[in-house]
Amino acid sequence: MAVRAHAPRVLIVGCGRIAGGFNEGDETAVLTHVVAYRRLNAEIVGCVDVDGETASRFARRWSIPRAGIDLAAMVHETQPEVVSLCTPPDARLGPLRLVLAAPSVRSVLVEKPLALAVEEALQIRALAAASGRAVLVNYFRAFDPFYVEVERACRAGEFGRLGMGTALYYGDAVTNSSHLLERLLAMLGPPSSARRLGGDARQPTFELTWEGANVVVLPAIGCRYSPIEMDLLFESGRLRIVDSEGRAERFEARPDPRYPDFLNLVPVPLSSPSAPSPESMLGSVRAALAAAEEARPAGEPSSHLTRAVDVVRVLHEIEVGRG
Repeated sequence: MAVRAHAPRVLIVGCGRIAGGFNEGDETAVLTHVVAYRRLNAEIVGCVDVDGETASRFARRWSIPRAGIDLAAMVHETQPEVVSLCTPPDARLGPLRLVLAAPSVRSVLVEKPLALAVEEALQIRALAAASGRAVLVNYFRAFDPFYVEVERACRAGEFGRLGMGTALYYGDAVTNSSHLLERLLAMLGPPSSARRLGGDARQPTFELTWEGANVVVLPAIGCRYSPIEMDLLFESGRLRIVDSEGRAERFEARPDPRYPDFLNLVPVPLSSPSAPSPESMLGSVRAALAAAEEARPAGEPSSHLTRAVDVVRVLHEIEVGRG
């Protein structure tokens, strides 16, 4: 990122766990928006929440000079260049319309998923395109150097065609399987079909298909830990991301020394970095700050935002959140 003439002014909207709560007692690791901005030397000029006491408590904890419940007034008072929208996904269009109309705002980082309804996601994409401002969705793995390299390798065909795969998520599908969906779409493109195989609307098992290849995504039921994992089998290799993303393994198919007509998988080194970052939030916040410095003409939305819309489409197709 280029050296800035001044610290960018940031407004945080929604004062929950991802905004700062996960770092409430410890700022050692970058787990939240507020700590990422502080680590990157941005100036957090205000915070907004529908609950005034929550906003005030957040402001006191993080030494933020202004707090309130009125988003329009706060935008006017603080003149932010970057806005982090950390609200629930069921009411994003109104706040986005308001902040993108503010002359000072140059970029917005929206929590995932982008929306719950496909129509609202499409409206947000159109609004972002018309405004010429950057709208990024906090799928922070999209900005993690490890996942960026895996995405590049998949799209370059270094693993060969996908044969099959499995993925595992914890908690609500809307909140957590959407991270896996975004990465699968980044690596493989939009699926030709998506269907729910079982489970309930909160924790469904579902299948994504790409030209005959399929990935089954399963909820982790009965686990006391929080797995986010993928195991992808390609025609000439295999990629495993396991241990709640703490470890990754790559394998290549090579002739069996005893049976030459057969191929077996052997482990091979991963490109650097060799595992996901435990502080991926820094990547998405850094991207939002960088986007605020770029001049963006109105026009086509970014591929990142389009992919976020496609995630909402898939969640709709598998009826996540609906009985």
